[in-house]
Amino acid sequence: MTQKLIDYSKDELASRKLDLEEICDVFGSLSINCILIDGVLLGAVRDGDFIAWDWDVELALFEEEVINNTTVILNALHQTPKSFTLISMMRKWISVVSRMSPSLEI
Repeated sequence: MTQKLIDYSKDELASRKLDLEEICDVFGSLSINCILIDGVLLGAVRDGDFIAWDWDVELALFEEEVINNTTVILNALHQTPKSFTLISMMRKWISVVSRMSPSLEI
């Protein structure tokens, strides 16, 4: 069985962009570098936008900037207007979610 791809609306993509900018601002305020990777990078380079059917946003972070700062990162993300929360952290990515938008894989 093949799963159908769902194109997100312009409003949903605009909301995702604002969420991404807010998360990047949080990382920037903590002097943590983040780099676009995977589908979000492809969309940015190829289309100058998000890929309409890509459901997540991937960012790479440097392990040495994150590993000893998880509590600080959690607190900073939670203090944003959308109250982002770290929901998982693996070697390749961390997942951040807000109460108002779908999960962003970071």
